[in-house]
Amino acid sequence: MWLDGPFDSLHVVSTTIRNVYADGINLHRGVTNSVVEQSIFRNLGDDALAMWSETPHADVNNTFRFNTIQVPVLANGIAIYGGTDNSATDNYVADSVCEGGGLQASNRFQSVALAGNTHFARNTVQRCGAPNRYGFDHNGAVWFWAEQAEMNGKVTFEDIDILNSSFAAMTFWGGSITDMHFDKIKIDTTPYVAEVRGVNGQAFFTNTVATNVEKAGIYSCNPGMVFNQGAGCSGWNSTKCGTF
Repeated sequence: MWLDGPFDSLHVVSTTIRNVYADGINLHRGVTNSVVEQSIFRNLGDDALAMWSETPHADVNNTFRFNTIQVPVLANGIAIYGGTDNSATDNYVADSVCEGGGLQASNRFQSVALAGNTHFARNTVQRCGAPNRYGFDHNGAVWFWAEQAEMNGKVTFEDIDILNSSFAAMTFWGGSITDMHFDKIKIDTTPYVAEVRGVNGQAFFTNTVATNVEKAGIYSCNPGMVFNQGAGCSGWNSTKCGTF
């Protein structure tokens, strides 16, 4: 379902999409006040669910909620590319294969930059993260990329479970990423909690607990990206720079 805006107030519910070459559902260019919920996606050739705010029209106030996503092959389970006040809540994402994670928020693909509050809550991400074909970098189970513009709009993650990550639980790529807030994050079984590639900025964490961290809490050779660990954080204080 490729849905080109501008338009308002679409509701997609109880839909099953399987075994397709590209996206499952893409809300593209100026979609507002719309919901995709209670649907099942499996074996997608690109993003299972995407909001793509391609310039000049931002997607605004849309929600992906209560969806089940399995085996996105070439991209992400859920991706929010730019836009304002969009959200992904109460979803289950599993088993990303190549060049994608379970969840992504980014300024990519000529999108109108993220603004307002981009909100992720009560999602479970299991066995996600993947290698990248174009280098030795890895996409985390949760992935942030300021590829084409600074990410300075607020992004919040709360009540997220990140389980059995293939590479890092979270990766931060790009030029500048700021105003990111994490609360009540559970991370279990991962090589690294966070991986940093070429990015400066900061992120704020509370109640973020990691267990079964195999190598180090943070993989970073860049002191310009600061992880502020507040109350209730544990299990990921160490940092590594060198061979992944």
